[in-house]
Amino acid sequence: LRRYNYQEMEVGKLIKCFYGIQEERIKVYSIFNAAHHEYMSTSPEYDFIKYRAQVKLVTEQFTALSRQVIDVIRQLRECHNEAVAILLEKLQAAEKEKLEMTAQLHLMRKTVADQTAEQKGASEEGLVQLKRRYNHYVCSV
Repeated sequence: LRRYNYQEMEVGKLIKCFYGIQEERIKVYSIFNAAHHEYMSTSPEYDFIKYRAQVKLVTEQFTALSRQVIDVIRQLRECHNEAVAILLEKLQAAEKEKLEMTAQLHLMRKTVADQTAEQKGASEEGLVQLKRRYNHYVCSV
C-alpha cells in the first residue's frame, strides 16, 4: 500500500490521494472475494487456516486504507475544507457498511452451501435479498 505525507498538501492533491486509496480498496475487495471463492472451492473440508490468514491480511490492508482516509480528512480540515471532509467521512462510513455487507454475503454463502436441500429454501431467499440490498447499496454510493 502506498503511504502519503498529507501535511501541507493542497486540496486537489488530497482528493487525488483519496481516489488512489479508493483504487487500492477495489484491489483489496478483489483479493477478499477471491479468497472467499477459493475457500468455498475447498468444500466440504474447507481450508479454514488458509482462509483465516487471507482474511487477516485483507483486514490489515483495509485498516491501513481507513487510516489513510482519516489522515486525508484531518488534513482537509486543517486546510479549512470542512465540506469536502464531511463528504469523505460519509464515503468512509459507506465503505465500512459495504465491507460489513460483503462479510455477511460471504457468511451467508457458506451457510447455504452447507445446508441440506430441505434447509436451503429460506436461506437462499435470504441470500438473494442480501445480494439485492448489497447491489442497491453499492450503486447508491
